[in-house]
Amino acid sequence: SERARTELEHQPAVQAEMLGVLGDIYRKLSLYEEADDLIHEGFVIRQEMYGPDDLRVAESLNLLGSVRQARGDLESAEEAYTEALRVRVSRLGGAHPLVADVLNNLGILARSTGEFSRADSLHRRALAIREAVLGPDRADVAVSLKNLALVLHSMGRLKEAIPLYRRS
Repeated sequence: SERARTELEHQPAVQAEMLGVLGDIYRKLSLYEEADDLIHEGFVIRQEMYGPDDLRVAESLNLLGSVRQARGDLESAEEAYTEALRVRVSRLGGAHPLVADVLNNLGILARSTGEFSRADSLHRRALAIREAVLGPDRADVAVSLKNLALVLHSMGRLKEAIPLYRRS
């Protein structure tokens, strides 16, 4: 990560991309503090280069939300996801797979905090987008089905959850 900071200093677009990639690797290794630092650094570079309404900034925000959620900083995670959603909807419209990705993440966050009705709504929106745009037999659709089933299960609505589990 230090090489990305020093050797790419004069290539900020590439540097921001590499910091995000490295941060995501650290996140997947559960090295959340390091991941947060790298992803945030890449986010700042992108925001300075492209402004707050750029899709690359939204990508960094969505990733930042994921690492902050993993760290337990749920308020900051929700802020990052919400801003990523705003940018993606404004740039791509409401029915795009990248919008569904953020809705899915917000739904997972809502479920983790016991906001089941909100999680239900978010996962249904993500599922509807994914099925309409990607078709029914895609991995992202299966993820949305499973996440919606988990919410319904948490709400004690097993009769609704079971068919979704099976479809996923």
